[in-house]
Amino acid sequence: MTVMTRAMGNGGNNWMAMAVLTDSMRRGRLGNGFVQLSLETPTDVIAALEDCLGADFELDAGQVLDHLGDLQVGSPLIGALIRFMEDNPDADLGVPGPVVKCIERLPVSGYVEQLSASVARNPTMYTIWMAERLLNDIEEEQDGLRMLSTLRSLSYRDDLDPDHADHIAEALERHG
Repeated sequence: MTVMTRAMGNGGNNWMAMAVLTDSMRRGRLGNGFVQLSLETPTDVIAALEDCLGADFELDAGQVLDHLGDLQVGSPLIGALIRFMEDNPDADLGVPGPVVKCIERLPVSGYVEQLSASVARNPTMYTIWMAERLLNDIEEEQDGLRMLSTLRSLSYRDDLDPDHADHIAEALERHG
């Protein structure tokens, strides 16, 4: 899918974008191939990201997320983006990908709680990887301790994907 966008920001936590999208998008056509994406809620943003899943996810999702600007600490979109990674464990979201880049523009303290909860609930390649990235570039010791505690608790679970368990063990070996 090719997405070409032009920002139409209206401030606050409301976003608007104009996009040229394929027919697979579930939005109303405005004519001349333009489609209006209303990105006013986290649900709208996640729906747009789900429509981007596929071969060009990095490009398409990057263009959607570029219109959000910088997230604010406490934004409900932070948790929604982390949940999106959790809900799409087999999707190729890029390395690190637009979702991770969007979240990591925040200070660690702005997302460590949601990331830790996601990793504890349903660890995926992306959320475990983000946890290790957080540990590699820790800003506050308490944030690192929180994430290490979460990873340690996972090391006792026997229901983890073996690759995820190995990645967690390697992270704990490197970071304590």
